[in-house]
Amino acid sequence: MLSNEEVSRIQETEAVRAEIRKLLEPPKTPAAKTNWIGRFFGHEAGRLVLGFVLTTAVGSWLAYWWKEKELANQEETAALKARLEAQTLLVQDLTKTVSATLTACHDVLSVYFYGKRPTEEIKTVRANYFIESAKWRTDSKVIRVRLAVYFKDPAIHTTFTQVIKKRRHLGVTLMRILSGNVKTEAELETEKKYGLTLANDIESLLVNCGSLMAAEMEGRSSVPSPSPMGTPSSPALQSPDMDRLPSASPR
Repeated sequence: MLSNEEVSRIQETEAVRAEIRKLLEPPKTPAAKTNWIGRFFGHEAGRLVLGFVLTTAVGSWLAYWWKEKELANQEETAALKARLEAQTLLVQDLTKTVSATLTACHDVLSVYFYGKRPTEEIKTVRANYFIESAKWRTDSKVIRVRLAVYFKDPAIHTTFTQVIKKRRHLGVTLMRILSGNVKTEAELETEKKYGLTLANDIESLLVNCGSLMAAEMEGRSSVPSPSPMGTPSSPALQSPDMDRLPSASPR
């Protein structure tokens, strides 16, 4: 048997339903049609139905919009993370590649800056230089392509292009020394000093290129690349054998 409270609740529910059915009855005349619409939206039950419909529609749209926005944000975050990882790897590869070829060049210069070295040591230095030179010719081209993909700052590309050009000049200078085309001691001294100057310029360019790449990765504006000639090289990048070599001026 139902309690008085439950009976009262049922009666109220039936009364609301009756009102809604009455409001939803099709009008019998054109005039009644207008009055029906007004009565529907003017009645509390009609406003309740309208509010429910609007709330459901707007709520569904907001839920869809929020879900799409969150998905887009997740995709953007993943893309930025992947790009940052690729940029970081490129910085490491560029630094290792330039450092490896530069170290091989330093080793050749050190042989001629310090007295006569053992024949076996000279052979080892020459062999390593030719190996690293061959790798450099390939790796430098690959790095230029990767720079075009992952870095937008033109100063980065200009700086690395200068590295390539100066490495080419340094290679020509070292080949003149290694091939025995230098005939006099004075000429050999000039070539050695010019080679050292080129090596120091490449070190400076490497440091500058790394700074520009880091600036772009952090979202900071880059500073224009300074002229490499006359720019002091970074002691941190000097090989141990070259720390004691005298400074030199270009030919």
